[in-house]
Amino acid sequence: SLHGFNMHKVDQLKPWAVTVLLSQPDTGMTILDVAIYNEALNQEKNVCGLENVIEQIQTFAGMDVEDQVEILKETLAMAPQIPAMYQELIEVYLQRNLAKIVSLSQKYGLKNKELMDKFMTRLVVDRNERMARRMMLRMKEQNVFVAVGALHLPGSQGILNLLEKRGLTVTPVY
Repeated sequence: SLHGFNMHKVDQLKPWAVTVLLSQPDTGMTILDVAIYNEALNQEKNVCGLENVIEQIQTFAGMDVEDQVEILKETLAMAPQIPAMYQELIEVYLQRNLAKIVSLSQKYGLKNKELMDKFMTRLVVDRNERMARRMMLRMKEQNVFVAVGALHLPGSQGILNLLEKRGLTVTPVY
């Protein structure tokens, strides 16, 4: 069992789904996204997503099967490093160092640089634009609290820059 998933059924999964399962360390701890979501519900806040499940799945499922298989092979090869990788990522996250988070994504990224660029465009860049656009719509309606993965924030194509281009002033508060 991996993250509660019966591994006898792994042959029924697409390569991207196996990659996602293997990429997450099995710490037994609540994922930060889930913890924030649950806290918002506990405080009886209105909660909505910047993406729907279909869009999130399509990020991976829309890739060529050959690319999915290559990503899975690389993930399997680096599987022993995943717990240490996540520990390093947590330490950098707690330092609030966005540039170093980007550096770690490159350090632990795919060895095939062309595939890595294609994957990061799908995983981060394309989704940043969609999320920034949807944030702006929500912010026009009301005050909002938004939580996204740290890798979505930095860079010229990051959410922070996209929001500034739309006329917002972005100020770190933590």
